[in-house]
Amino acid sequence: MRPIERSTGPGVAGLAALMLSGGTALAAEPSCYDRVQNGPETDVDCGGDCPPCALDRACMVPRDCFSGRCADRVCEEQAYERGATVPKGYRLETSTTDAPATARKAGLLFFGIGYTAAYAGALALPAASPGSTRP
Repeated sequence: MRPIERSTGPGVAGLAALMLSGGTALAAEPSCYDRVQNGPETDVDCGGDCPPCALDRACMVPRDCFSGRCADRVCEEQAYERGATVPKGYRLETSTTDAPATARKAGLLFFGIGYTAAYAGALALPAASPGSTRP
């Protein structure tokens, strides 16, 4: 009995040779999703004609960055000054971990304890009858 022969086609070695020889059969067009900085991108798959870049990625103009701020060719955080309009793509949230947040929590706690004590004290006092004087 003869062994079964399999057709392997060009094989891995043939495909590697085609790619190394500069063959254009497997060359792909540059795109915004190929994980390579090519085409009109300012960083890997972002900026230029691609979607905006995240922080700390390369940029040429502000529209290359999601934050809208390109400083020294790097996307940076957009500065916010109190009273100014919130930059596009951002939202303001009250912090729950910094010193002012701790002070707010303590203030609410002390207000609650003080209010509760005053209310309980008022309930404990006897009602004054008309015509009587309190000491």
